[in-house]
Amino acid sequence: LGEMDAVYSELCDKYWHGVKIRTVAKNSEAECQGLRVGDSVVEIDGIPIDERLELQVALAVRYYTPSEKESVFVVLRNGRRVSVHMRAKHLGIGY
Repeated sequence: LGEMDAVYSELCDKYWHGVKIRTVAKNSEAECQGLRVGDSVVEIDGIPIDERLELQVALAVRYYTPSEKESVFVVLRNGRRVSVHMRAKHLGIGY
């Protein structure tokens, strides 16, 4: 039973935070870089994302930054963390 408790704890840590992507615009940066409906954004450039407001602020800061630097988005997909490099200016997701 101890091993099952560890697995349950790990799953809770993975699934009970982040912001779920509900839409991905056709031909957007997000679609081109492989983001999918159902992915949960859990981190951007090392900053944890636990709720919509945090995601909105992180995206706004990157959108209004004059550089075209790519950001590292970490999403949860099927229980695995996936890193995606893309520019926030032309993201094209709904959450």
